[in-house]
Amino acid sequence: MKFYRFRSSVTVRLVLGLIILCLIVGRASRMSAHNPGFTQSAPTKIASSITIDGTIDSVGAETVWAPASQLDLLPNNCADIIANAGQPFNVFSLNDGTNLYLAFDIPDTTPSNQDALFLIFDPNHSDGATLGVGDRALHLIFSNTAANNTAPTNADSENYQVAVAGAWPAPTAGLPAGVVAKYSRFPNKWQVEMRLPLAFFPVAAGGTMGAAFIYLNKASVEDCDGDGLPEDFYAAFPSALSLVANATVLNQVMNPSLWGDLNLGPAVPAVGFQPPLCCFSTDIDFTPSGQPFTAGTPVNIRAQVHNLHPTSVANNVNVEIRVHNFGTGGGVISPFPLSTVIPSIAASSSSFSSPVTWPSPPPGVHGCIRAEIKPPTNVNSPYTIAGGQDTAQHNIDVACVPQGQRKMLRFVAFNPEERELRIRLAAQRLLPPNQEGLTFELQQPDRPLRPKEEWPVQLVVTAPANLPITQVPRSQSHLPPTAGGTASPPLRERSGTEPVTVAVKGGDRLHLTTSGAVDLDGRGPIPETGPDGRDVTKELGGERRFLLADPSASKFGGALIGSFDAFATSFLIGSEMTLTAPDKVEKLWLAVNDLDGGYGDNTGAGFDVEISTLPPLQVAADLKRAAQAQQLTLPQMNIAAVSTARITAGDRSVYNLITNHGGLTYQLLVVEAKGHVTGGFFPPFGLPWWLFYLLLLLLLIVLLLFVWLYRRKSRQQTGHV
Repeated sequence: MKFYRFRSSVTVRLVLGLIILCLIVGRASRMSAHNPGFTQSAPTKIASSITIDGTIDSVGAETVWAPASQLDLLPNNCADIIANAGQPFNVFSLNDGTNLYLAFDIPDTTPSNQDALFLIFDPNHSDGATLGVGDRALHLIFSNTAANNTAPTNADSENYQVAVAGAWPAPTAGLPAGVVAKYSRFPNKWQVEMRLPLAFFPVAAGGTMGAAFIYLNKASVEDCDGDGLPEDFYAAFPSALSLVANATVLNQVMNPSLWGDLNLGPAVPAVGFQPPLCCFSTDIDFTPSGQPFTAGTPVNIRAQVHNLHPTSVANNVNVEIRVHNFGTGGGVISPFPLSTVIPSIAASSSSFSSPVTWPSPPPGVHGCIRAEIKPPTNVNSPYTIAGGQDTAQHNIDVACVPQGQRKMLRFVAFNPEERELRIRLAAQRLLPPNQEGLTFELQQPDRPLRPKEEWPVQLVVTAPANLPITQVPRSQSHLPPTAGGTASPPLRERSGTEPVTVAVKGGDRLHLTTSGAVDLDGRGPIPETGPDGRDVTKELGGERRFLLADPSASKFGGALIGSFDAFATSFLIGSEMTLTAPDKVEKLWLAVNDLDGGYGDNTGAGFDVEISTLPPLQVAADLKRAAQAQQLTLPQMNIAAVSTARITAGDRSVYNLITNHGGLTYQLLVVEAKGHVTGGFFPPFGLPWWLFYLLLLLLLIVLLLFVWLYRRKSRQQTGHV
């Protein structure tokens, strides 16, 4: 179940960080008349013990409120935005056949007399793209920052009831007759309790109405971007509601088909992924596990979903898998999106989806793998989607930076909206104490991005020559150019030497960097090649058997390859790769990719492979605490794409809000310069290589034309002397 999302404002001076979702997308496949997948249950209970006093007593006399639904994490400051963190925002809801009871536990640590809560209802569930007669809204402002058992005054509350379809009318001061609300201020949070007669809607017990909620958190002192204005945050149910600049809140909540459902019947199971949701989740599993992906080698991707309900079974859970261009949520790579269904997830249990197959990754792709739980399409299998837990992603890359050199890391910024947006990249550095000398240059898009436009971005990392290398377990292996010729299972013709084996543990996260060269035919016509290999299809033929078990193996002749099962299956490693050892394996086999029986004439220095065992991935908050405790091992850069908007809540105030459009993470290994390829020269101004070379060609043509004109003029002048 999706509920509250958060925003804040940002400018070009912003140096923040955020690990967030790859891409926020719209929902599809409607289960009910309203936005599918967004359902809050208000089961029927005996509620006589509840006293509406602004204090939720779920562990004392008012146990009937329990359980709470965690809707999202509400941020309160710049640090929360950086870490994609906050405190759980909880709602309690039930009905007793006569009244609807709602309570909100709001972890707002920055009380303001302009904090506000909106509740919007479609009582008759009429849906439609415009407001219908009878649609209602309540607006509560928490003007008393020391409130205790306080009822909103007429000046601090108002209600709306649509009499003519299509637009919200002018509000009426105060709450409607029969509606009771109290709120209290506690350390670091608000609590609100409400009783609303079902006759207020009207809706029968056991029925369903449309609903939407917005909480506006007006900050008072936090200035994240140094512009002299405090930043603000908001949260919304459903998350598909999006507030844009220069508009009042209710003017953007006029489409009931985008609202969620408030179900007064029994609770349905909630499903979700486990945190961390971005940019790494253990709920995403893909094999082969290495990145970058091997061009042309099929990748099987699956996602694990958790049923959060203690007694109900979740059936026919829809999951969608996408792979985006690596970056802040770039375009979806074909043939994605691919859908799969988990038939059943037992109560308080978890299940993996069936794998979807990416048949042929393009060369050199560091993809953002994203899994999203979609709303039910089977009306007999209802489930809700846990707030803030509908999406998981793997969007992380590891790169070596040699001492005294620069490394250029490329990714894309992306505008996912249907309107032009100015995208800014917010960056968060998490550096171990002994590696704070690393410097970063992050290029920003220099203009607003058009709808769905990608923009190439470069992160340039510079490591001083005296910077200590990253302290992780390392091992070195040397492969002779003949390694792999007697692989098991044996090739038809035995030649060369055995593959090199390296001891590993199941679950290890390994980063391999390789240098050196091999010559596949001695002094023959095939040039020497490095660990990434070369296309030898013309020389050796594409139909002959190579050790690399892949249809495109001839395109990687001489490359470094690996296997976890003695080359029953295999994968490309190349000059640099990050991979995870499968469970229960004990060895990694390394070899040169050559023809069956073709290893005997191989020459060259061979390959030197350095294998770094990386620490387990952690969420941003854990990394921050680890850095503060000087336990952080890997330098890390978190990057998020954001845009800014302003919005008003009635005539009360202007809120400065940020929208997050996607993010990624780089982890870095500072290594000795010897044996590692430098970042080398790269185009200035963030230009793509093709454009850089085109400009060079045009410049050369202009120079040649200038020389030709100059010489022609000189000859003409000489002829007239």
